[in-house]
Amino acid sequence: MLWNTGLHIIAGLVGSNIFTWTTQGIISCIVITSLVQGIDMMRIYRTTVKRINEQPDHIRDEQMQTFKKRLPITFPQLFIMKVIGYGLVTMASASIMRAL
Repeated sequence: MLWNTGLHIIAGLVGSNIFTWTTQGIISCIVITSLVQGIDMMRIYRTTVKRINEQPDHIRDEQMQTFKKRLPITFPQLFIMKVIGYGLVTMASASIMRAL
């Protein structure tokens, strides 16, 4: 989480002329944030599957079924919230940099 926050703050500082409160600036922010958070979502998926696979067999099967059943609902929601949240961090840091 700190890594993501720092990465988006740096992106906002470096790209302060790109991430403006215009349609093009917002779309640019959404694209960059989606790429970064897409990579992070793959990390979350691998970490969760690894954690589930470390469980005993009887627990692992049940947890994997639950995980696969909830995956189409929870992961898109998490991705959207992360793009919105970290996109706002990027836009805010870009606005602060332009104000300085």
